[in-house]
Amino acid sequence: IDEVAIYNRTLSAAEILNHYRLGEGKYYWKVNATDGSLSNESSIFEFTVDQTPPTWSDNQTNNTAPNQNDVVQFNITWNDTYALSSYKFSWNDSGSWVNVSNVSISGTSYTAVENQTVTASAGTIGYKWYANDSADNWNESDIFTFTLPSDAPVITLNDPQNNSFTTLNWSLLN
Repeated sequence: IDEVAIYNRTLSAAEILNHYRLGEGKYYWKVNATDGSLSNESSIFEFTVDQTPPTWSDNQTNNTAPNQNDVVQFNITWNDTYALSSYKFSWNDSGSWVNVSNVSISGTSYTAVENQTVTASAGTIGYKWYANDSADNWNESDIFTFTLPSDAPVITLNDPQNNSFTTLNWSLLN
């Protein structure tokens, strides 16, 4: 025993737990056994307490107003204090949210890149990212959106009638 504390009262459960809780960081330990004449010591072991999820930055896309069938590239950078593990890219191009990727990654910083083909013909498309670290702490980005242009207008000519001809000059502005 290398630490002793004497209290002149009963400790609460929270106070007892606080004696054993470790803050975030790397910890090292070893075992030393002695019987009075012989001594033996283990190697040094390490473990990490990590309760902080990865953070994200630099969300970017190469096309903020794509059309149907365009390929759009999405990018985001993930950072973690200790070790990243994976990311997912999710979007609602089909009308429902779908995780379209689940990629294993490593290191403390990673720029994720996803290329997706827009299949929707109109409307607002949302997308977001998820990532976790080696301690399985998860984080997700904000939801980002882009709007597809509406279909071209349908033009119906009501005049002239009965196969007659009329000369007109006109302009259509969108």
